[in-house]
Amino acid sequence: MKYFFLWCLTGLILSAGAKAADTQSNSFEPYLAEQVSQTRLSDTFLQKMQNCTPYQENKTADTIGITTTYHYEILGWKEGKCDCIFSSTAELGSFNNHCLFDKDELEQYTEAMLNLSKKGPQAFTDFKDPDTMTVMGMIYNPDICEMSYEGADLTAEFRKNLQDCTPYETTINMGTIQNTLKINGTSAGKCLFENIITTKAPDLSKLFPQGIPAELAQIESKDMTTRLECKLSAAEIKEYSQALEKAVLKGGNALDFETDDINAANEVLKGFIDKGICIPQMEGLFDHNP
Repeated sequence: MKYFFLWCLTGLILSAGAKAADTQSNSFEPYLAEQVSQTRLSDTFLQKMQNCTPYQENKTADTIGITTTYHYEILGWKEGKCDCIFSSTAELGSFNNHCLFDKDELEQYTEAMLNLSKKGPQAFTDFKDPDTMTVMGMIYNPDICEMSYEGADLTAEFRKNLQDCTPYETTINMGTIQNTLKINGTSAGKCLFENIITTKAPDLSKLFPQGIPAELAQIESKDMTTRLECKLSAAEIKEYSQALEKAVLKGGNALDFETDDINAANEVLKGFIDKGICIPQMEGLFDHNP
């Protein structure tokens, strides 16, 4: 889940000006290029921003299977600084980037953004590009911008039902990964629990926009499903529930994710597999074409 937040943060930062005119560059991740194309600040927004004229835009993107909404707003001058908010919200949580630019910083920032709007999205991966350096330097400057996030507790209801093994099912959508948690009731004093993780097959035409390599063209990609079938005792239910709670992202500084242990739940399940409490099954990913 942490990597999804990093994706959103990257998208929110990079959406601030690029036109995805050249998605064929080998040096630029095409999925990110498409996200930038869908969520970039418009030229109208940037022109309004030059004078700090109050204005707002809303965008929606769904490039990795997760619908994310973006809100950009120029609030106007506040104590000699241009007050701006750039935010994004999805099922897994939200980001907020609150910036206060003084007159000189605003001029440098908007000039760099307008320059980047004339370039292809590959400019954002070239950290030697002077406009990219200007933008990133300000976005990551805590004296100018404050990034914050609020994580969502997506397993709260599942943990509640797991306590007494009440049948329940929920799927956490992480874009290319679907994580299903399923409680099937009790049997012989044990709670029957399934953890089903489906990884969607990569779209090779997007990963290799200039042509799929011959060795990969002969392979048919398929979704991969990993299934854990577990029989949990009361003590094991408690252990797993506590691990899930530890993995919940807390709100705070977006550049310093706070969680007791993002991998706690996975480590517990690995231990259950070693003890034979959970039995793994796997299917899919690649088949050779005949």
